[in-house]
Amino acid sequence: MSRKKDANKYWIYGEDAALAAQFTAYLATVLKNRRLTYIRHLKKIQKVECSYEYAAETIEHVDSIREESLESAVEAKLMWEAIKPYLHKLSPKECEVMICLYIDRLSIADTATKLKIKPDTVSTHKHNAINKIRKGGTLMGAYRELLAQAKKANHTAIQKLYERYYTLLRSYSFVNGRFDEDLFQTQVIEFLIAVSKFRM
Repeated sequence: MSRKKDANKYWIYGEDAALAAQFTAYLATVLKNRRLTYIRHLKKIQKVECSYEYAAETIEHVDSIREESLESAVEAKLMWEAIKPYLHKLSPKECEVMICLYIDRLSIADTATKLKIKPDTVSTHKHNAINKIRKGGTLMGAYRELLAQAKKANHTAIQKLYERYYTLLRSYSFVNGRFDEDLFQTQVIEFLIAVSKFRM
């Protein structure tokens, strides 16, 4: 299954889609650059011997990152957080479809196979669910408002944004396959700077 073909299912729909994608890409670039600078500064670019078990864990982690980009994982989480409060307003079938697409992260074809319905029916249920959620107002401007409040140094908004991007921050805090707490703290500072500098 190609994740790239189904990447659009992870986006936040409505006016926030482009903004979420822009900020996620911007933040990922900032974090990646900070990590490279940190590694160069510490002169940690060298071959390191490690046990087979440790190497196997690292290789598995790298393979999972290759299969699905961090940006798409963050976008999926943002979309799920937007829909979760409105699941009770959806029909049982719409709810099943949304869970398959955004929790199980299945493609439309795989969702159809799992639920024993046609792919067109999955698309219809998804479309209907998104429309119900849009009418509820979840997806219209929620991300933009959260980012705007975080830029104004609203502590609650910053905390919510930090929780949404925690996985991305942590993933760019590894040096030679090991989590580096100092680098993570540096990445948190870079995150706060990125929020304040990002142009909406």
